[in-house]
Amino acid sequence: MARYGNEPAQLRTVQSNMTTPEISAAGYSFAASGTLPAQTVELAIPWSSLGLSGAPAGGVNVVGGIFGGDGYGAGDIIPSADSTPAGANTISDCYNSCRATFTQPITVK
Repeated sequence: MARYGNEPAQLRTVQSNMTTPEISAAGYSFAASGTLPAQTVELAIPWSSLGLSGAPAGGVNVVGGIFGGDGYGAGDIIPSADSTPAGANTISDCYNSCRATFTQPITVK
């Protein structure tokens, strides 16, 4: 899920480091509560919107990051070395622009 400022959320599937097609907003439900910048966002995503007929037996892999806007170096990712279970993922150069390298997801079953 990607979102900038008060813009609507975008749901994207990561197919490669250069390919992240957006899923149509009609394919999921979006809810937000609170006021910006401290706002909670939740998505309900049907398996079919992810190209699946149902829950995969092995679960789905999830990674996440919180990054700031223009000129703002926020940075938190999951899983990280401090997560349970720990991940091998890293954040670099959050002063100028955050870049995360995800090498290990959390598997949600």
